[in-house]
Amino acid sequence: MSSHWVEWAVRDAAAVKIGALKVTPQAFSLRVQWPGGGAVWNHPASFTVENVENAGATQRVPIVDVLWMARLAFLALLGLWLLGLTVSARLGKKENAS
Repeated sequence: MSSHWVEWAVRDAAAVKIGALKVTPQAFSLRVQWPGGGAVWNHPASFTVENVENAGATQRVPIVDVLWMARLAFLALLGLWLLGLTVSARLGKKENAS
């Protein structure tokens, strides 16, 4: 996704050679630009591992962000808690009105 103001892409960083392997980190990148400024958000995505000795042997290793999953689980529990409070408040008002 790309426009004049917003750009979303998967970007490669500089490759690092480790023995017979060439490792290239990749990250999701969100850029938002406006006149006079902007903001950038990067999030690790994966590594591409290429065996230099065995030409063509490439493997993509995704990065699992456990902290991101924990945040999403916390937000889901918070949403359920707020829903429960809302439902119990509405049921309490109906009982008091009768």
